Amino acid sequence: MTIRCNQYSTREVLYNQCILIPKSASVEMISIGKCKFIDFIFDELNNIYEWDIFEKCNPYYKEVAYDFRPVAVCPPVSRFLDQLEYYFRHGLDCEPFQKLKERELFFLLTSYYSREELAYLLYPLLGEPNFKNLILKHYKHINSVAELAVIAGMSRTIFDNKFKEVFGMSARKWILQETAKQVRFRAKQPNVTITDLMDEFKFNSATHFNRFCKQYFDCTPGELIRRSRNR
Repeated sequence: MTIRCNQYSTREVLYNQCILIPKSASVEMISIGKCKFIDFIFDELNNIYEWDIFEKCNPYYKEVAYDFRPVAVCPPVSRFLDQLEYYFRHGLDCEPFQKLKERELFFLLTSYYSREELAYLLYPLLGEPNFKNLILKHYKHINSVAELAVIAGMSRTIFDNKFKEVFGMSARKWILQETAKQVRFRAKQPNVTITDLMDEFKFNSATHFNRFCKQYFDCTPGELIRRSRNR
């Protein structure tokens, strides 16, 4: 299958490969042949194995040259997924069973992958996973950075310092950059209009949106849509 995520161009995911899609990402997946995939979703770190994997990978975080490429599924994890598919086909998919298998998956990942490999696979979540998770969960739904600080339970000064430490820039700059990625992604979709983009991304005037596009894409909204669809 092919997959496109946020600012990354189309990637091809082949047999026995896996890729991590961050929360709140804009994603388009297209099957290019007979295809099956297992979609594993985790929202928070729930057990010692999940915490362990992030603690072991964090030291390699700043050394990763990340560009959203799939990672090979090693034989033990491949067998685990085959077994999981068998169980699901036979109706064994209750929540306690899923939680048990979630633990097993993280245990296999820490056992059969190097720290460098895991740091690449999990790169979007490394650094401060709980703080990142909170930001990714809420940033699209707030109207100001001050609201994010309240949600995080921090004073504005502490929040600003924490955000810059984790993301490497101010919260306002990061949110604008993420919005630009989302706008570019949506602009490629058939039949989307300038009004659709303004409504979806909460631009309160055409002037505001035009200024935003000039700053981040060096073009008008109409030109952005035309360019995006011609690529």
